Amino acid sequence: LGRMVTRLFKYHPEARSLLGMMLLTSARAKGRINQTGHFVPLQLQDRSCWDQQRIREGLALIDGVYLARNRPGPYQLQAAISAIHSKAQTADETDWDQIVALYEKLEEIDSSPVTQINRASALANVDRLEEAKEILERIEAQGKLGAYQAFHLAKAHVLRKMGDIAGAKKAQQMAIELSNSEIEKNFLKQQL
Repeated sequence: LGRMVTRLFKYHPEARSLLGMMLLTSARAKGRINQTGHFVPLQLQDRSCWDQQRIREGLALIDGVYLARNRPGPYQLQAAISAIHSKAQTADETDWDQIVALYEKLEEIDSSPVTQINRASALANVDRLEEAKEILERIEAQGKLGAYQAFHLAKAHVLRKMGDIAGAKKAQQMAIELSNSEIEKNFLKQQL
């Protein structure tokens, strides 16, 4: 479907970015589950099993969009974030400062709580923990995402990095309860 949309709107940067992002995301599929059937988060994945052909194709689409010098839309920014993850040879090489900057740009276009949660997680990875915590507290005060698992995972991540182990455990337990995947649930329990 992404390829068809891109053929129909071949000069539209958002269509090309969406397809690029889809390719980069699907390229990492083999890394998400290990040989024993356990979930593997992005930062722990064996990047050698990622589909390099899809990554090259996705990156080419995204690079082509940026060469066009269009004002970036939400898919362009999300694709750029995905590209940073895909280009990093190891999790430690991930350019989190650039990801934070892209999420800040994305928030100017889409200030949804989901974008804010992702930005908070990225901020935690560059040790801007107080800022990340404030974002999550604002979202929690709105009371709209109590059943959104990613919120609780982000909260657990931030609180753990801040040394609030009790708070992190509580958030992690909520994320486990909200998971609808046994593979993911098992991973989150191991993390807990």
